[in-house]
Amino acid sequence: MKIALHEFFPSLKQKTYGVFLLYGNKLDLIESILNELQNVELRFIRAQDSEFWNQHIELCTPTLFNMGRTVLLIQEVPEKKFSSYQPIVEALPKNLQIIFTSSQFRQNSSWLRSFQQSTTKAVIPCYEISLNQSMAILKRCLEEYQVPLSEHHLKMVSQWVQEGDWLSTAKTLQLLYQAKNKNSIQQEDLEKIFNHLAVNSEEIFLPFMNKPDLSIVEHLRHSDEKLRWVRIWQKLSFQCWQLKVTLKHYTKTQQNSQKKILPHEVAKLATQLDPPIFFKYIPFIQKYIHEWSLEFLEKRMDDLYDLEVNIKKEIFQKNDDISIVQMLCL
Repeated sequence: MKIALHEFFPSLKQKTYGVFLLYGNKLDLIESILNELQNVELRFIRAQDSEFWNQHIELCTPTLFNMGRTVLLIQEVPEKKFSSYQPIVEALPKNLQIIFTSSQFRQNSSWLRSFQQSTTKAVIPCYEISLNQSMAILKRCLEEYQVPLSEHHLKMVSQWVQEGDWLSTAKTLQLLYQAKNKNSIQQEDLEKIFNHLAVNSEEIFLPFMNKPDLSIVEHLRHSDEKLRWVRIWQKLSFQCWQLKVTLKHYTKTQQNSQKKILPHEVAKLATQLDPPIFFKYIPFIQKYIHEWSLEFLEKRMDDLYDLEVNIKKEIFQKNDDISIVQMLCL
């Protein structure tokens, strides 16, 4: 059975399914989803595929010492082990649930086909999460920690933490709520607490694209997540290039090719790309896409590739500072 990300925790808690498969290339998102398990009393065991096979009999057999509820997380299961796991999955004791994860599976995977056709197993794709799903997860976490938040503020915070971190956000808001003697949390309180998260897409992406702002150099130099930011820029640059090509073809197919493409048309085409542009980036892309040429975007992608190589080689030094400044000043 295929279920949505925000349905994972309730389904596991209520034992709707005995086995789950979280798959996709967003490992941080998968980890954030799993964090909710902290709110359930159970024995939680985390193992890699190879570790599991070294102790699977002990882990999957009830004893006097593990009669309570147990959730076993097996990370990065390979496609070739599908048949090996089937006897274990089909004979699970009632007190045991298994969660498999994989960042490699594709749509033709035997695992996916088996889980999608089953009524006792659930498969959850982990690529991107919608704002409504983020709100559902955050609301559930806030209820667990007894923190009231207005619908407007819930939506605002959910957008800030849309790619994960809901549990720690709920804990932070609980501390804020207690510090205010349980008075209503106001917007200015949230902005002070989440200032580092309330960065909009323009502040993240546009300085790299076309503003001579040297602060981005300092940000990368001192950030432990250099590679993550560079990859975000790589993906967005490529998607903008795809969108630019699509817009050119779209213009040619219109009856009046001289007519200016409207923002809602840009948004529609952006969401039809593969992969689609994440909706929170669409407003500023609507605003700036017509200013970026294909050559400009191709140059950005080349520079980002060089930057990624240097970061991986741990040689992010002055040459890269200069390279970034040159890109910013084009």
